[in-house]
Amino acid sequence: MSQKLILYPIFALLLLTMIVAVRMLMCRFRAVREGDVNPRYFLLKKGSKLPEYLEKNTNNFHNLLEFPPLFYITCVLIFVTQHTDAFNLLLAWGFVLSRFGHSYIHINGNQLKQRMWVFLLGIFLLVVLWLRVFVQLLGD
Repeated sequence: MSQKLILYPIFALLLLTMIVAVRMLMCRFRAVREGDVNPRYFLLKKGSKLPEYLEKNTNNFHNLLEFPPLFYITCVLIFVTQHTDAFNLLLAWGFVLSRFGHSYIHINGNQLKQRMWVFLLGIFLLVVLWLRVFVQLLGD
């Protein structure tokens, strides 16, 4: 199996992060244009209450900067140590799909219960991936 296959989930998650970042930027422009937020808010993040559409996008972007770096590190470790296999790929893609699902739910309807389960599934997959890589490295 090609070791490079573990890099594809990384690129997919980076793509999601860029899509959400652009969407957040568009929401910021909209909020300022429509008078929902004073542009000075973005200097120190003080003085305005964000409209819901902007707050959801901003929070989702921040979510993509919290657990995913741990995923990136794990995938790079898999690549460097040449432990790419079908199960690690399944776990990696499962985590990425959970992040796509979490972002979709968060930005569109923000149903907390659905979002929580998708988030927990992703964390579970990431923990299993970490543990599996740890065990593989111990076996080397």
